[in-house]
Amino acid sequence: MNDQLKNYIHKNRDTFEEDFDPSKVWKAIESKTKSENKIFLFNPKIMSYAAAIIILLIAGFAIGKWVSPPQTTIVQTTLGKQYQEITRYYTRQSNDLLIQAQQANIDQNVIEDIKGLDRQYLKLEKEFLTAPITKRESILNAMIQNARTRVELLQYVIDIKKQYNYGKNISSQTTKI
Repeated sequence: MNDQLKNYIHKNRDTFEEDFDPSKVWKAIESKTKSENKIFLFNPKIMSYAAAIIILLIAGFAIGKWVSPPQTTIVQTTLGKQYQEITRYYTRQSNDLLIQAQQANIDQNVIEDIKGLDRQYLKLEKEFLTAPITKRESILNAMIQNARTRVELLQYVIDIKKQYNYGKNISSQTTKI
């Protein structure tokens, strides 16, 4: 089959080359493209107008964000007030219990652990200041949980120490009898 094709092309080579005139073919292609309506998807004039409009919109949005004060809702304000009250309560409780723990001669390792919770609380406060509004409530809850844990842990340690001291006092009194 391959040989037949080669023979046919070899015998009719002159007719192939005779009919082919590159200038005629190109003129035919140009005439067809000129007669058709051209559609420009990227008209430079329209694109420059669109770009200017987009730049103006972005600039207006940026200026609006920069100039207008942040919007606070009643819920956010109330949440802030409630948080402040809760924080004050747990801070007072924690400070009072920390003084009691030091007076009860609680082990320094326990005190250091409590101070570690304080450091975590301060990290949460810093994170709260930089967090987006949508995440602030969960950070507030974590801060409240941290403060609550601090108070509960201190209270537990003080109670254990009191029970230990009470048991120690009873055993020393019974040995004296």
